[in-house]
Amino acid sequence: MCETVAVYRVSTVGHVRERSMSVTTVAERTTTDPLDNVVDRTDHREALEQLRLRIDDPNLGLFGPQSMIWRMVKPMPVLPLSLSVAGLLEAPHPYVSAGTEGSKSAIEYVPRFHRSVDAFLSWFYGDWRQVVHAARRVYGHHHQVSGDLPDAAGRYPAGHHYEANETEVLLWVWATIIWPIKEFYERICEPLSASETERYYEEAGRFAEVFGIERSVLPPTWADFSRYFDDYAASNAMDLRAEFLTRPNPLSQGPSGPFIERTALRWMFILFADVLPENVRRQYPTLPYRRREQRIANASFVILRGLWKLLPRELRDWPRCRAALRRVGAEGPPGRLGRWLDDKLPAPYNAASDGARRHYADAG
Repeated sequence: MCETVAVYRVSTVGHVRERSMSVTTVAERTTTDPLDNVVDRTDHREALEQLRLRIDDPNLGLFGPQSMIWRMVKPMPVLPLSLSVAGLLEAPHPYVSAGTEGSKSAIEYVPRFHRSVDAFLSWFYGDWRQVVHAARRVYGHHHQVSGDLPDAAGRYPAGHHYEANETEVLLWVWATIIWPIKEFYERICEPLSASETERYYEEAGRFAEVFGIERSVLPPTWADFSRYFDDYAASNAMDLRAEFLTRPNPLSQGPSGPFIERTALRWMFILFADVLPENVRRQYPTLPYRRREQRIANASFVILRGLWKLLPRELRDWPRCRAALRRVGAEGPPGRLGRWLDDKLPAPYNAASDGARRHYADAG
Protein backbone atom coordinates (compact mmCIF):
# COMPACT_ATOMS: atom_id res chain seq x y z
CA MET A 1 0.00 0.00 0.00
CA CYS A 2 1.33 3.43 -0.92
CA GLU A 3 0.53 6.59 0.95
CA THR A 4 0.90 10.04 -0.52
CA VAL A 5 3.36 12.13 1.44
CA ALA A 6 4.93 15.52 1.03
CA VAL A 7 8.53 15.44 -0.11
CA TYR A 8 10.26 18.58 1.06
CA ARG A 9 12.33 21.03 -0.93
CA VAL A 10 15.93 19.99 -1.34
CA SER A 11 18.68 22.55 -1.60
CA THR A 12 22.32 22.65 -0.66
CA VAL A 13 23.65 25.30 1.66
CA GLY A 14 24.81 28.47 -0.06
CA HIS A 15 24.38 27.16 -3.59
CA VAL A 16 21.88 27.64 -6.37
CA ARG A 17 21.42 23.89 -6.81
CA GLU A 18 17.84 24.16 -5.60
CA ARG A 19 15.27 21.68 -6.80
CA SER A 20 11.57 21.55 -6.09
CA MET A 21 9.48 18.44 -5.71
CA SER A 22 5.76 18.05 -5.90
CA VAL A 23 3.78 15.73 -3.69
CA THR A 24 4.64 12.18 -4.68
CA THR A 25 4.50 8.67 -3.32
CA VAL A 26 7.62 7.36 -1.65
CA ALA A 27 7.18 3.82 -2.92
CA GLU A 28 6.68 5.07 -6.49
CA ARG A 29 9.60 7.50 -6.57
CA THR A 30 12.15 6.60 -9.21
CA THR A 31 15.88 7.13 -9.33
CA THR A 32 15.37 10.10 -11.64
CA ASP A 33 13.49 12.07 -9.00
CA PRO A 34 15.52 15.06 -7.78
CA LEU A 35 16.47 13.92 -4.30
CA ASP A 36 20.05 13.18 -5.28
CA ASN A 37 21.85 16.38 -4.35
CA VAL A 38 25.34 15.67 -3.08
CA VAL A 39 26.54 17.61 -0.03
CA ASP A 40 30.05 18.60 -1.10
CA ARG A 41 32.84 19.96 1.10
CA THR A 42 31.78 23.56 0.54
CA ASP A 43 28.20 22.74 1.51
CA HIS A 44 29.37 20.98 4.64
CA ARG A 45 31.76 23.73 5.69
CA GLU A 46 29.12 26.42 5.17
CA ALA A 47 26.53 24.38 7.06
CA LEU A 48 28.83 24.19 10.08
CA GLU A 49 29.63 27.90 9.81
CA GLN A 50 25.93 28.82 9.73
CA LEU A 51 25.22 26.50 12.64
CA ARG A 52 28.01 28.09 14.68
CA LEU A 53 26.45 31.53 14.25
CA ARG A 54 23.33 30.33 16.07
CA ILE A 55 25.20 28.86 19.04
CA ASP A 56 25.49 31.30 21.94
CA ASP A 57 28.03 29.38 24.03
CA PRO A 58 30.47 27.07 22.20
CA ASN A 59 31.28 25.38 25.51
CA LEU A 60 27.75 23.93 25.50
CA GLY A 61 28.18 22.46 22.03
CA LEU A 62 25.02 21.77 20.03
CA PHE A 63 22.65 21.39 22.95
CA GLY A 64 23.28 21.83 26.68
CA PRO A 65 22.11 20.55 30.06
CA GLN A 66 18.50 21.71 29.61
CA SER A 67 18.09 20.03 26.23
CA MET A 68 15.99 16.98 25.42
CA ILE A 69 19.00 15.39 23.71
CA TRP A 70 21.10 15.46 26.89
CA ARG A 71 18.17 14.03 28.85
CA MET A 72 17.24 11.28 26.39
CA VAL A 73 20.72 10.02 25.52
CA LYS A 74 21.95 10.15 29.13
CA PRO A 75 20.64 6.63 30.06
CA MET A 76 23.46 4.32 28.99
CA PRO A 77 21.42 1.67 27.11
CA VAL A 78 19.64 4.18 24.84
CA LEU A 79 22.50 5.10 22.50
CA PRO A 80 24.02 1.61 21.98
CA LEU A 81 20.58 0.09 21.34
CA SER A 82 19.67 2.98 19.02
CA LEU A 83 22.91 2.70 17.04
CA SER A 84 22.40 -1.05 16.65
CA VAL A 85 18.88 -0.55 15.31
CA ALA A 86 20.11 2.32 13.14
CA GLY A 87 22.59 -0.05 11.52
CA LEU A 88 19.79 -2.52 10.78
CA LEU A 89 17.65 0.29 9.33
CA GLU A 90 20.48 1.60 7.15
CA ALA A 91 21.78 -1.68 5.73
CA PRO A 92 18.73 -2.42 3.51
CA HIS A 93 19.42 0.82 1.62
CA PRO A 94 21.51 -0.34 -1.37
CA TYR A 95 23.80 2.68 -1.08
CA VAL A 96 24.81 1.64 2.43
CA SER A 97 25.35 -2.06 1.77
CA ALA A 98 27.20 -1.43 -1.50
CA GLY A 99 29.22 1.42 0.00
CA THR A 100 30.53 -0.77 2.81
CA GLU A 101 31.09 -3.91 0.71
CA GLY A 102 34.74 -4.91 0.82
CA SER A 103 35.64 -2.31 3.46
CA LYS A 104 37.18 -3.00 6.86
CA SER A 105 34.00 -1.81 8.54
CA ALA A 106 32.04 -4.55 6.76
CA ILE A 107 33.81 -7.20 8.81
CA GLU A 108 35.29 -5.27 11.73
CA TYR A 109 31.91 -4.27 13.06
CA VAL A 110 32.98 -3.91 16.71
CA PRO A 111 35.59 -1.15 16.07
CA ARG A 112 33.07 0.53 13.77
CA PHE A 113 30.50 0.47 16.57
CA HIS A 114 33.01 2.02 18.99
CA ARG A 115 33.76 4.80 16.48
CA SER A 116 30.05 5.47 16.06
CA VAL A 117 29.51 5.72 19.81
CA ASP A 118 32.45 8.13 20.05
CA ALA A 119 31.14 10.34 17.25
CA PHE A 120 27.60 10.54 18.60
CA LEU A 121 28.72 11.24 22.17
CA SER A 122 30.96 14.00 20.79
CA TRP A 123 28.05 15.48 18.82
CA PHE A 124 25.59 15.25 21.68
CA TYR A 125 27.78 16.11 24.70
CA GLY A 126 30.93 17.67 23.29
CA ASP A 127 31.80 21.35 23.08
CA TRP A 128 31.78 23.02 19.67
CA ARG A 129 35.36 21.98 18.93
CA GLN A 130 34.47 18.34 19.54
CA VAL A 131 31.31 18.64 17.44
CA VAL A 132 33.26 19.99 14.46
CA HIS A 133 36.04 17.44 14.88
CA ALA A 134 33.57 14.54 14.75
CA ALA A 135 31.56 16.10 11.91
CA ARG A 136 34.60 16.62 9.69
CA ARG A 137 35.95 13.14 10.42
CA VAL A 138 32.66 11.42 9.56
CA TYR A 139 32.11 13.62 6.50
CA GLY A 140 35.63 12.83 5.27
CA HIS A 141 34.94 9.11 5.58
CA HIS A 142 31.60 9.35 3.77
CA HIS A 143 33.13 11.57 1.07
CA GLN A 144 35.25 8.62 -0.04
CA VAL A 145 32.25 6.29 -0.42
CA SER A 146 30.88 6.26 -3.95
CA GLY A 147 30.52 3.84 -6.82
CA ASP A 148 28.08 2.01 -9.06
CA LEU A 149 25.67 -0.60 -7.75
CA PRO A 150 26.93 -4.05 -8.81
CA ASP A 151 23.40 -5.43 -9.03
CA ALA A 152 19.81 -4.22 -9.05
CA ALA A 153 18.35 -3.60 -5.61
CA GLY A 154 14.94 -2.18 -4.83
CA ARG A 155 14.20 0.77 -7.07
CA TYR A 156 17.85 1.13 -8.08
CA PRO A 157 19.05 -0.59 -11.27
CA ALA A 158 22.40 -2.28 -11.65
CA GLY A 159 25.07 0.29 -12.47
CA HIS A 160 23.23 3.12 -10.70
CA HIS A 161 25.80 5.59 -9.37
CA TYR A 162 25.67 6.37 -5.67
CA GLU A 163 27.48 8.65 -3.25
CA ALA A 164 27.23 8.42 0.52
CA ASN A 165 26.72 12.18 0.87
CA GLU A 166 23.61 12.37 -1.31
CA THR A 167 20.87 14.23 0.51
CA GLU A 168 18.30 11.44 0.27
CA VAL A 169 20.52 8.85 1.94
CA LEU A 170 21.84 11.39 4.49
CA LEU A 171 18.25 12.18 5.42
CA TRP A 172 17.49 8.50 5.92
CA VAL A 173 20.67 7.88 7.93
CA TRP A 174 19.79 10.85 10.17
CA ALA A 175 16.26 9.48 10.60
CA THR A 176 17.55 6.04 11.57
CA ILE A 177 19.16 7.44 14.71
CA ILE A 178 16.55 10.08 15.62
CA TRP A 179 13.68 7.59 15.56
CA PRO A 180 15.13 4.79 17.77
CA ILE A 181 16.48 7.22 20.39
CA LYS A 182 12.92 8.28 21.17
CA GLU A 183 11.67 4.70 20.88
CA PHE A 184 14.17 3.25 23.36
CA TYR A 185 14.01 6.19 25.75
CA GLU A 186 10.26 5.84 26.06
CA ARG A 187 10.43 2.06 26.46
CA ILE A 188 13.17 2.12 29.11
CA CYS A 189 12.58 5.43 30.91
CA GLU A 190 9.33 7.32 30.39
CA PRO A 191 6.97 8.51 27.63
CA LEU A 192 7.40 12.01 26.23
CA SER A 193 4.61 14.56 26.11
CA ALA A 194 3.65 16.14 22.79
CA SER A 195 5.55 19.33 23.64
CA GLU A 196 8.63 17.37 24.72
CA THR A 197 8.51 15.41 21.47
CA GLU A 198 8.48 18.60 19.43
CA ARG A 199 11.36 20.02 21.49
CA TYR A 200 13.33 16.86 20.81
CA TYR A 201 12.56 17.07 17.10
CA GLU A 202 13.63 20.71 16.92
CA GLU A 203 16.97 19.75 18.46
CA ALA A 204 17.23 16.80 16.08
CA GLY A 205 16.90 19.26 13.20
CA ARG A 206 19.90 21.13 14.55
CA PHE A 207 21.78 17.84 14.58
CA ALA A 208 20.85 17.22 10.91
CA GLU A 209 22.77 20.35 9.96
CA VAL A 210 25.96 18.71 11.24
CA PHE A 211 25.72 16.45 8.17
CA GLY A 212 25.09 19.39 5.84
CA ILE A 213 21.34 18.73 5.58
CA GLU A 214 19.33 21.93 5.32
CA ARG A 215 16.33 22.46 7.58
CA SER A 216 14.09 22.94 4.53
CA VAL A 217 14.67 19.29 3.62
CA LEU A 218 13.34 18.02 6.95
CA PRO A 219 9.68 17.23 7.63
CA PRO A 220 8.45 20.22 9.67
CA THR A 221 6.92 18.36 12.66
CA TRP A 222 7.36 15.05 14.44
CA ALA A 223 4.08 13.82 12.96
CA ASP A 224 5.38 14.62 9.45
CA PHE A 225 8.68 12.95 10.30
CA SER A 226 6.88 9.83 11.54
CA ARG A 227 4.97 9.58 8.25
CA TYR A 228 8.19 10.04 6.29
CA PHE A 229 9.95 7.39 8.39
CA ASP A 230 7.14 4.84 8.11
CA ASP A 231 6.72 5.38 4.37
CA TYR A 232 10.43 5.22 3.60
CA ALA A 233 10.92 2.10 5.74
CA ALA A 234 8.06 0.44 3.84
CA SER A 235 9.19 1.63 0.40
CA ASN A 236 11.15 -0.11 -2.33
CA ALA A 237 14.23 1.86 -1.30
CA MET A 238 14.65 -0.85 1.34
CA ASP A 239 16.04 -3.98 -0.30
CA LEU A 240 18.77 -5.79 1.62
CA ARG A 241 21.33 -7.15 -0.82
CA ALA A 242 22.15 -10.85 -0.51
CA GLU A 243 25.85 -10.03 -0.15
CA PHE A 244 25.22 -8.29 3.16
CA LEU A 245 23.85 -11.45 4.76
CA THR A 246 27.05 -13.35 3.90
CA ARG A 247 29.30 -11.03 5.91
CA PRO A 248 30.90 -12.57 8.99
CA ASN A 249 28.92 -11.25 11.94
CA PRO A 250 26.56 -12.63 14.60
CA LEU A 251 23.51 -11.57 12.60
CA SER A 252 24.36 -13.64 9.52
CA GLN A 253 26.19 -16.50 11.22
CA GLY A 254 24.36 -16.61 14.52
CA PRO A 255 25.71 -15.73 17.98
CA SER A 256 28.87 -17.57 18.98
CA GLY A 257 31.26 -17.64 21.91
CA PRO A 258 30.59 -18.37 25.58
CA PHE A 259 27.05 -19.20 26.70
CA ILE A 260 26.46 -15.87 28.43
CA GLU A 261 27.62 -13.93 25.37
CA ARG A 262 25.43 -16.00 23.02
CA THR A 263 22.41 -15.59 25.29
CA ALA A 264 22.92 -11.82 25.59
CA LEU A 265 23.18 -11.44 21.81
CA ARG A 266 20.04 -13.50 21.21
CA TRP A 267 18.20 -11.38 23.76
CA MET A 268 19.36 -8.14 22.11
CA PHE A 269 18.29 -9.48 18.69
CA ILE A 270 14.80 -9.99 20.14
CA LEU A 271 14.72 -6.37 21.34
CA PHE A 272 15.92 -5.14 17.94
CA ALA A 273 13.30 -7.19 16.11
CA ASP A 274 10.56 -5.83 18.35
CA VAL A 275 11.48 -2.24 17.50
CA LEU A 276 12.13 -2.54 13.74
CA PRO A 277 9.42 -1.73 11.18
CA GLU A 278 7.96 -4.85 9.59
CA ASN A 279 9.38 -4.33 6.09
CA VAL A 280 12.88 -3.96 7.51
CA ARG A 281 12.57 -6.75 10.07
CA ARG A 282 11.53 -9.38 7.53
CA GLN A 283 14.65 -8.68 5.45
CA TYR A 284 16.73 -10.25 8.23
CA PRO A 285 15.74 -13.94 8.25
CA THR A 286 17.92 -14.63 11.30
CA LEU A 287 16.11 -12.11 13.52
CA PRO A 288 13.76 -14.12 15.77
CA TYR A 289 10.28 -12.66 16.06
CA ARG A 290 7.60 -15.22 16.76
CA ARG A 291 4.97 -14.87 19.47
CA ARG A 292 7.43 -16.20 22.03
CA GLU A 293 9.98 -13.50 21.13
CA GLN A 294 7.30 -10.82 21.22
CA ARG A 295 6.37 -11.84 24.76
CA ILE A 296 10.04 -11.84 25.77
CA ALA A 297 10.52 -8.34 24.32
CA ASN A 298 7.45 -6.95 26.07
CA ALA A 299 8.48 -8.45 29.41
CA SER A 300 12.08 -7.29 28.96
CA PHE A 301 11.14 -3.65 28.50
CA VAL A 302 8.83 -3.77 31.53
CA ILE A 303 11.62 -5.25 33.67
CA LEU A 304 14.21 -2.84 32.29
CA ARG A 305 12.06 0.16 33.14
CA GLY A 306 11.55 -1.07 36.69
CA LEU A 307 15.18 -1.98 37.31
CA TRP A 308 16.50 1.21 35.76
CA LYS A 309 14.95 3.36 38.44
CA LEU A 310 16.66 1.31 41.17
CA LEU A 311 20.22 1.72 39.90
CA PRO A 312 22.53 4.41 41.33
CA ARG A 313 22.96 7.37 39.04
CA GLU A 314 26.59 6.50 38.25
CA LEU A 315 25.40 3.21 36.73
CA ARG A 316 22.53 4.79 34.82
CA ASP A 317 24.12 7.78 33.10
CA TRP A 318 26.87 8.06 30.52
CA PRO A 319 30.22 9.10 32.07
CA ARG A 320 30.66 11.51 29.16
CA CYS A 321 27.33 13.09 29.97
CA ARG A 322 28.44 13.60 33.57
CA ALA A 323 31.76 14.98 32.31
CA ALA A 324 29.84 17.42 30.08
CA LEU A 325 27.74 18.52 33.05
CA ARG A 326 30.95 19.19 35.00
CA ARG A 327 32.40 21.06 32.02
CA VAL A 328 29.49 23.52 31.96
CA GLY A 329 29.36 23.86 35.75
CA ALA A 330 26.12 21.93 36.21
CA GLU A 331 27.60 19.12 38.33
CA GLY A 332 30.31 18.70 40.94
CA PRO A 333 33.24 16.26 40.99
CA PRO A 334 32.43 12.55 40.55
CA GLY A 335 31.96 10.31 43.56
CA ARG A 336 33.89 7.16 44.31
CA LEU A 337 31.76 4.96 42.04
CA GLY A 338 31.96 7.50 39.23
CA ARG A 339 35.74 7.68 39.48
CA TRP A 340 35.96 3.88 39.52
CA LEU A 341 33.84 3.61 36.36
CA ASP A 342 35.91 6.24 34.58
CA ASP A 343 39.00 4.22 35.42
CA LYS A 344 37.56 0.85 34.37
CA LEU A 345 35.51 1.70 31.29
CA PRO A 346 37.50 1.79 28.02
CA ALA A 347 37.40 4.58 25.46
CA PRO A 348 35.08 5.83 24.07
CA TYR A 349 32.77 4.94 26.97
CA ASN A 350 34.57 6.70 29.82
CA ALA A 351 34.72 10.42 30.51
CA ALA A 352 38.04 10.85 28.67
CA SER A 353 36.47 11.88 25.37
CA ASP A 354 39.69 13.32 23.93
CA GLY A 355 41.45 10.02 24.53
CA ALA A 356 38.58 8.20 22.86
CA ARG A 357 38.90 10.28 19.72
CA ARG A 358 42.65 9.77 19.53
CA HIS A 359 42.21 6.03 19.96
CA TYR A 360 39.70 5.64 17.13
CA ALA A 361 40.50 8.51 14.77
CA ASP A 362 42.80 6.47 12.54
CA ALA A 363 40.83 3.23 12.58
CA GLY A 364 39.70 2.06 9.17
